[in-house]
Amino acid sequence: MGSKKITSHKGRYTFFLLLIWLILFGGNSANAQVCDLIFQKGSNIKVNGICAPVDVYAFDAQYTLFSISGATTFQVEFDWGDGTIDLVDATVDTSGPFPVVSATDNHSYPSQVNGSCTYNASSTLIVDGNRCTDSKVPQIVTVWDKDDSNGGQISIYPYEVQVCVGEDTTITFHDQSIWNCTAPAVDKPNYQDRITQFTYGIDDPANRIPGIELNQPDGSIIHIGNGTVAGDTTHYGYIADGPYDPKNRSWSIYVPVTDSTDVGKVFEIRLDNWNFCNPYPSNPPVSATARIIIIDKPWPQITPVDPMCSDHSRIKLQVTGKNVTGGGIWSGPGVRYGDYFYPSRANIGSNRIIYTEVNGAGCEGSDTIYITVKQAPKLNFSLSDTEGCEPLLVYMTNNSTKTDSYEWNFGDGTTYATTTNETVSNVYTVGNSDQTFTVTLKGINTNGCIATQSKQVLVHDTQQIGIAASDSTICAPQ
Repeated sequence: MGSKKITSHKGRYTFFLLLIWLILFGGNSANAQVCDLIFQKGSNIKVNGICAPVDVYAFDAQYTLFSISGATTFQVEFDWGDGTIDLVDATVDTSGPFPVVSATDNHSYPSQVNGSCTYNASSTLIVDGNRCTDSKVPQIVTVWDKDDSNGGQISIYPYEVQVCVGEDTTITFHDQSIWNCTAPAVDKPNYQDRITQFTYGIDDPANRIPGIELNQPDGSIIHIGNGTVAGDTTHYGYIADGPYDPKNRSWSIYVPVTDSTDVGKVFEIRLDNWNFCNPYPSNPPVSATARIIIIDKPWPQITPVDPMCSDHSRIKLQVTGKNVTGGGIWSGPGVRYGDYFYPSRANIGSNRIIYTEVNGAGCEGSDTIYITVKQAPKLNFSLSDTEGCEPLLVYMTNNSTKTDSYEWNFGDGTTYATTTNETVSNVYTVGNSDQTFTVTLKGINTNGCIATQSKQVLVHDTQQIGIAASDSTICAPQ
């Protein structure tokens, strides 16, 4: 129960001035005169408490006037500051030396999520329908509430933690609630003690992330399994604008490595809050929840690639799999221009090729294959002559490397096989016209890689003396 009374009065000097004014002007402009004849005004407000719902069971307004001559109706307008305005017929008491106009009203301020901590109520006298401007008497009504109302909000940060499947992590939640009626400053700040408590494992055990561990501040570990654990109660004491570190922290929660069967599983916690308006422990708290959830990732599968020789043309790498878009990143020896593999730029032997893709939630999936690149023969030979008259002796100098055996084809039907890069030769003859011969060297490695290189020799026929030759080169007869 409580009440507040506000009064004001004008002194004797005002009394005598108004008395002279009455004598001079009599009953002209009666309504305006009565409003000007108020020399004392006051109000008294009585409430049933300070926590919503707050019932104002009596808002008493009283006005003392020098005279009410000429006025017939008196009302008091009660503005409750929450959009409610009541017009109450007033009573007039003329038994004393001066008439007294008074009225009483009542009102209730309910609990509201977006309510106010302070309501500016007022009473104003109305005479014959005319508002007496200077008669307004203000009153302040303070309304506290539980911390999820009146601008308060129970909040855990982060609200949700997404953990990628296959990864482990440790998480600490924070109480980031906004307590009602503390800041900005109100008429009566609610700086009473707050009590908070985290409770762990409020989810359905059938869909819980397996292996959760709770790490307490003293270093001890709770393996929660399928149970529920109530944490410590935290007292903030008197005068606190809101939760603060380190009191606002939950225990740290360890999430172990999970697998694909755990996608979608959760672990939930709850934050409970008590204040002056729902005292601990006999009243239910106001609460908020937060959770950890296991989310999926890309599961790429690279299409295997058969071994190839180092002189093989580039190939396009391929990837498929669950949640895979193909827009990831390829890496490894020989990878160029996105998803192409160039054997000539890779290592001889095994090459580790990795495909990595990250989804919109930041979860990464990767796959690895190994591509074997075999050494191809590196052929290089030169000719002592590339053009001449028959019989033309040509020497083939073999400068090849990385080759185990060689097969020569001289282009005239003769061949030669060897295991060394020795210099070889061949004599070319033609009939009655020039002829071009293609010399081809094939290199063969024991790993199955084969390479070839070819060059050409132009041989001119020998013309008889006196016979015109159509050849560009005329060779004298031997």
